[in-house]
Amino acid sequence: MAELNLKQINARLNEEFRGEKRKLVFWYDDKAEFAEDIKDIELDNAKVYFLQPDNQFYKVLFGAKG
Repeated sequence: MAELNLKQINARLNEEFRGEKRKLVFWYDDKAEFAEDIKDIELDNAKVYFLQPDNQFYKVLFGAKG
């Protein structure tokens, strides 16, 4: 598998979010390779949300209590 870099990810996500359809992308970075860089991503038609154990979306998605 080809190694990704932040520039490639940014370009691909901007391409994916072009248009008027609403989409969700769930990114799982098990090795935390992009943990520091993902906050700097610049998307034209989308926002990056970070799942945290104390936010509602995380609780719904993973069934966490609290």
